[in-house]
Amino acid sequence: MNVVDSFAWLEYLADGPDAAIFAKPIEATRSLIVPTLSLFEVFRRVSQHAIALAESVMLASAHRQRATLWSQDSDFDGLPAVRYYAKR
Repeated sequence: MNVVDSFAWLEYLADGPDAAIFAKPIEATRSLIVPTLSLFEVFRRVSQHAIALAESVMLASAHRQRATLWSQDSDFDGLPAVRYYAKR
């Protein structure tokens, strides 16, 4: 089993000079453990959205599972893969 930290994920996703080092554990998905915090840190860095921690974790989790996030939180308004409905 492997756990890859956020910095390694970012290197891999950016195809940086050390990306090949991390390709093997990342691409071996059956033995890869991805902590929620890693998803959060990578998502936050890649998306550059200035939203709160809880919202970032929920959105990263939804993106990771290719799910739609349904919310009435205005922080999500206009973001991809989000169904935002303003409170009445």
